[in-house]
Amino acid sequence: MAAQGNNKTGMEKWQDGVDAAEQNPRWASHDCEIQAAVNEFNRHLAGTSGYVPLDWQMIKAMLWVESERKGPRMRTMTAILALAAAMAAPTSAGATTSGQTQNERELREECSAAGSQVGMRDCLRDKARESENSLKDAQAKALRTIATWDEDAKYVRATKDRLAAAELAFSRYRETECAFQASLGGGAIGAALELQRLACTAALNQQRAQDLSRSVSSLPQR
Repeated sequence: MAAQGNNKTGMEKWQDGVDAAEQNPRWASHDCEIQAAVNEFNRHLAGTSGYVPLDWQMIKAMLWVESERKGPRMRTMTAILALAAAMAAPTSAGATTSGQTQNERELREECSAAGSQVGMRDCLRDKARESENSLKDAQAKALRTIATWDEDAKYVRATKDRLAAAELAFSRYRETECAFQASLGGGAIGAALELQRLACTAALNQQRAQDLSRSVSSLPQR
């Protein structure tokens, strides 16, 4: 009998694995995460011409086969699917960790209600400070979420390291981008250029906080 098993083709072994899936205790262990991620894809792509909604059970079967029914690989592939769904979700005008995201123009328009350049500068400075605090909160929450991620320790460590690298890269990008935005003021006086820089800083911080929170929101927890 053992010899017959060893002589099975790859296709036959694959079919055996599929047939035995429902008896495997890991078969239903990621149903909630997979269904949520597939629903997000379907919601995001619902208005696309010719799009046929995905069947979450079909995606589950594909993940099962591609992971070769191994628990750690199944967890990893489910997490990748969830992260992809989060990244595909359209950015709404809704909440970040501290409220709504605003672009630079919207921030400047709101703060122009202060009635003077000094008042506008103070308003934008407050916006930049608030956005910095929101970003720090989002970073801390992301780190805590990754630390309790239901994944092998080596992947948790690697993701923590990459988060730190990403935050450093974002900080450098924000500094360079906002300097560029301020330079578009040309020969304007320094105060006007500062308004542009502050609005840019606040807008980028708000968006980064929202993106970061959304990216880790679907990670399965221990």
